[in-house]
Amino acid sequence: MVTNLPPQAITQYKKVLASRTPEEKLANLRLYLSLIPKHKGTERLQRQVKRQISELEDEIREKRLRSKKARRRSQKLFENGEGSPLVALLGRTMSGKSSILSRLTSARPRVTGLPYATDSPEVGGFRSGSLVFQIVELPPLRVDSAVPPTHLEILRRCDLVALVVDLEQDLEGQMKMVEELRKAGIYLGLPSKAVKIERRAAGGISVVGESAFATRDEIVGALRAQKIDAAVVKVGPMSTLDDLDAAVKGLAVKPALILANKIETAAGSEKYRELVAGYGGTYKIVGVSALKGTGFDGIEGAFMSTMGLIRVFTKPPSSDKPSERPILIKQGSTVRDLASSIHGELAKTLKYARIWRTGKRIEGLRVGPSFPLEDMDAVELRG
Repeated sequence: MVTNLPPQAITQYKKVLASRTPEEKLANLRLYLSLIPKHKGTERLQRQVKRQISELEDEIREKRLRSKKARRRSQKLFENGEGSPLVALLGRTMSGKSSILSRLTSARPRVTGLPYATDSPEVGGFRSGSLVFQIVELPPLRVDSAVPPTHLEILRRCDLVALVVDLEQDLEGQMKMVEELRKAGIYLGLPSKAVKIERRAAGGISVVGESAFATRDEIVGALRAQKIDAAVVKVGPMSTLDDLDAAVKGLAVKPALILANKIETAAGSEKYRELVAGYGGTYKIVGVSALKGTGFDGIEGAFMSTMGLIRVFTKPPSSDKPSERPILIKQGSTVRDLASSIHGELAKTLKYARIWRTGKRIEGLRVGPSFPLEDMDAVELRG
């Protein structure tokens, strides 16, 4: 740096060096250029700064183009993936996300063994019978950095977040991802923990459902502390006051499980027990080995149960076989709920149904509208 610069320019140059993002550095460089005296002795410095500005502008422009392409790609996913649950693989660098994506799908992301090799979302389809899960691997989350906008867009739209944890890396540092996401407005939970709030003009606070971790008085008190005096609050059996706070703040609550990678190593097996002891009460944890391919049998069942969904096949009365593609509905749904998910009028005219349940010797059992359904049931609705 030229030594005869004015103090303001020297101070500004220090801000250039301290810049944390390309956008911040570009803004500081432009201001720095304006503070450089324009004479023959600074011509070389001016050229250097202008070149830096030009390079940064190109870098930012290219990054924005990549971001737009990623958004268009993710949007295409949701347009073409109706009825296909979207699972987001999220983790730190070198946790094994790309290898897991390769194990589950036909996608072939770059597995280089180098950090931050994945710089844009990678997508693949995972087929389980007639159901296809869309699996999207997101670029790694950097420690103590804001969650990128493209991550947030996909996370808000996805049906399930699969946190990929490397059992040979620091567990506490990796699990800080949960708090980083929460600060960005993404709250990871389970269907049994979810809280829904419907505000109203008057009528006080009504609590629907019961939780083992929060009493009615605690829920009402927490809402009144947030200046909410009239609302209908629906809680799950495992809802906590933190879940209530997430609902009040409008955070996107997403079902989540943990894929604990490198379970095959001795150190990994020990860390797996540590992970289960610390987080097993909050998340479903599945031990896997992306290297050896173990632990993935039945992974679709873990996905479905974590999302709180079951697969039900409809059977037209005129057909001998049920549909090949299942309808996804919430666990605990009844025959009437299924009819309502198909068409509101069907639910109104529904009289009874016949159920086929594989493995339980139920063949065409006649049931009423309030009959609870189970995963993989075949249902013939009768009006």
